[in-house]
Amino acid sequence: MNADSRIPGRDECVVGDLLRRWAGERSDRHFLEFEDGSAWTFADTLDRVEHAAAGLQSLGVQQGSHVLCWMPNAPEAVLAWLAANYLGAVHVPINTGYRGRLLQHAIELSDATVAAALAEAGLPAELLDAGHTDANDDELERSHHEGMDPVGDEVGTPVLHINGMALFGPVISPAPKGEQAGDLFDGFVKLTAYPGFFEAKRTRTVGPIFD
Repeated sequence: MNADSRIPGRDECVVGDLLRRWAGERSDRHFLEFEDGSAWTFADTLDRVEHAAAGLQSLGVQQGSHVLCWMPNAPEAVLAWLAANYLGAVHVPINTGYRGRLLQHAIELSDATVAAALAEAGLPAELLDAGHTDANDDELERSHHEGMDPVGDEVGTPVLHINGMALFGPVISPAPKGEQAGDLFDGFVKLTAYPGFFEAKRTRTVGPIFD
């Protein structure tokens, strides 16, 4: 029981406890209804949130972590919000209209944890400390110029070095996977084997897709 009656119990204000209580009391009732006519019941929602939270946790997200979400209004955005709260993490939504330096600035201000990415890549969590010191700035600048200078000053990142050539790109969406990704890379290798190749470009009609 709460010592102070003015403070609600956990099952009245903590997301995980609330969802579990509602799933027990209102299992088959609708919790969320979407524009396409689909719906999640309270039981459905709890199951989805627990699975999503477990996924975040496996990537290193824990209580107090900042989880940045750059997502349009969709069921997945609601799920990300609930899953972060389920773990006691801080959900940090970012305007999907942000691009370039504005997006980068928002990400930096969010103080979102990158521990998840480090864990997934098998890298030590101590690398996080590099973001709070200038001790590596000279080496980072040298490495940056080593990668960027050969491609010229008319492009940004990413830059790919292949067949002795430095090129901006490739810009691809949706991101290919499996054999398709291998075939695409093999084709790019052949294209860059010709020393006179400089550019191939068209207007992009879709945003980044990593599904």
